[in-house]
Amino acid sequence: METFIIILISIALVAVVYVLGKKRRDALIADNRIVNRPYEFFKNAEIFTLTGASFERVVQGVLDADFSGAGASATKSDSRKAVNFKGPTWKAEFYKKDNDGERDVYYFHFQSWDARNGTPYGLTEMNILLTAVEKVFLAIDPAAQVKTVPIKVTSKPSFL
Repeated sequence: METFIIILISIALVAVVYVLGKKRRDALIADNRIVNRPYEFFKNAEIFTLTGASFERVVQGVLDADFSGAGASATKSDSRKAVNFKGPTWKAEFYKKDNDGERDVYYFHFQSWDARNGTPYGLTEMNILLTAVEKVFLAIDPAAQVKTVPIKVTSKPSFL
C-alpha cells in the first residue's frame, strides 16, 4: 500500500510539473517571446540573408533586443564580426558569414550546451534567445531569407 501511494504521488508530481511547464510555454508563445519549434532546434544553425544589414546595424539591434528571460549576456567581437552569447548552461554565436555586394549573410548557432539524457538544460531560454535574434533580422529586413541547416553535434560522456 505504501509503495502504491508513493507511485501515485510521483505520477501526480510529474503531471503538475508538465502542466506548469506547458502553461509557461503557451504564455511565452502567446506573448510572442518564443516560437513553437521542433524539439531539437538547437542542433540546427540558422542562416539569415538580408539586404541593407551592415554588421554594425545588426549588432546594435541585437544588443538592444529584449532577450530577457534567456539569462544570457551578449558580447560583440569586431575582429571576427560576431556576437557571442553566454547563457547559464549554453553558448551561442552569430557572425557575418558572407557579403555578395547587395546582401549580407549571417550565421547563428548554439555552440555548446549542458544536457541530461540529450535534452539541454535551459531549452526554453535558448528558444527565447533565438526568437529575439530572428526578430532583429526581420526588423532590419522584413524580406530576409532564413534557412535552417543541421550542424554537426558531438558529445562526450560525463565520465570523461
